[in-house]
Amino acid sequence: VQELTRHTDAVVWISLSHNKKFLAGRSLDQTICIWNLETGECIQTIDAPTGRHNFKTLAWHPSQEILAYTKGIKDCDRLLSEGSIGIW
Repeated sequence: VQELTRHTDAVVWISLSHNKKFLAGRSLDQTICIWNLETGECIQTIDAPTGRHNFKTLAWHPSQEILAYTKGIKDCDRLLSEGSIGIW
């Protein structure tokens, strides 16, 4: 059993990559962490504010190591726009 810790608030969405090498976790702390499951290391933290609709979607490409996620654009705690999609 492995515990992955990095987020500072509740994790509300997780997604496992197709090859089971990576796990993406989205948190109420407005970030997405991508973990390497072999090492347990968070290899990337993505700033991903969600805005008033609070969408928390994550989806891996079915055959490549590509993650799509919903996001907004934030400036000094104020969300500037919604409806964006990020790609990692």
